[in-house]
Amino acid sequence: KSMGGHLLDYYAKKCGITIPERRCYMYPTEGDIGTIDNLIKDLKIDNSRIVAMHTTSLVTAKDWPIERFNNIAEMLKSKGYTICQIGMEKDKKIDPSFSIDLTGRMSLRQIAAFLAGCECFIGIDSGISYIAASRDIPVICIMGMSSPITSGPFGENVTFIEPQRPTE
Repeated sequence: KSMGGHLLDYYAKKCGITIPERRCYMYPTEGDIGTIDNLIKDLKIDNSRIVAMHTTSLVTAKDWPIERFNNIAEMLKSKGYTICQIGMEKDKKIDPSFSIDLTGRMSLRQIAAFLAGCECFIGIDSGISYIAASRDIPVICIMGMSSPITSGPFGENVTFIEPQRPTE
């Protein structure tokens, strides 16, 4: 049976909660911001041209082949962007000749601070996509088995890429 909407709405209704605004918020501390400023300086990253990428979900059916991330990273690097991979240490890795691996080096609040300075975010449907959407940067969210109708980050700044789905 179809829920007819986003999972957030479904569970809020079940709990008797009204959702006043479809927006997630993340509040990095001054310490988080300082840590990220130091990381960018230490790595000598030109933070005006960063594209952050996240490749791996806890649900493998949501993931996209790493080769496709490599293709995008290679193309963006050739256009002068710095590609930074964010996420967990165990995530599938983008080819290091195209990207800087920052996986496992930041807390979630530090990721939020980092994303605020990025040109855009490209990643799969995951919690990090929600954090990226909350930072008011362009987000390209690549959907796997899930649909943006029922899950996925919110915001006018989010564009979804979906696989072809069978028609009923």
